[in-house]
Amino acid sequence: MKSREALESLRGFSIGSMLPLSRTTLSREDEFALTFSRGRRMEWKQREVDMNKNLYVGNLSVEVTEEDLRANFSEVGKVISVNIIKDKYTGLNRGFGFVEMETEKEAQEAIQKFNGGSLLGNTITVNEARPKKETGREGSRGSSFRGGRGGGRRF
Repeated sequence: MKSREALESLRGFSIGSMLPLSRTTLSREDEFALTFSRGRRMEWKQREVDMNKNLYVGNLSVEVTEEDLRANFSEVGKVISVNIIKDKYTGLNRGFGFVEMETEKEAQEAIQKFNGGSLLGNTITVNEARPKKETGREGSRGSSFRGGRGGGRRF
């Protein structure tokens, strides 16, 4: 909120020729945008926030590719990204992936249309993706030093 208050204090401030931008926005989560008019005067305008929606797609066949998912999900709307999770050692897909749709409405349509449907012989599951859980680990692997003495045999 401090950023909004700071930018609110700039209301009516003329920036001259410092910025050649026609429009710039605050962060994605913010519901207001700063607009630079032709006279380079900053104005507040409320913008519509319609964030992308990430979907979980489960029970995928090993043969399914990202192109297959993109083609299927593009039937209900614009697909922003597709990511099939693969095993880091074998390179084979692990049977699930994520599809990011442009709007909430398109994501809900995709859930209704594809959840329980068939894709390359498997009945797939489509749900809203949940945020990744924090594991509580700090740093990298192997950082569990507990102190104490090291070394070999003691006599």
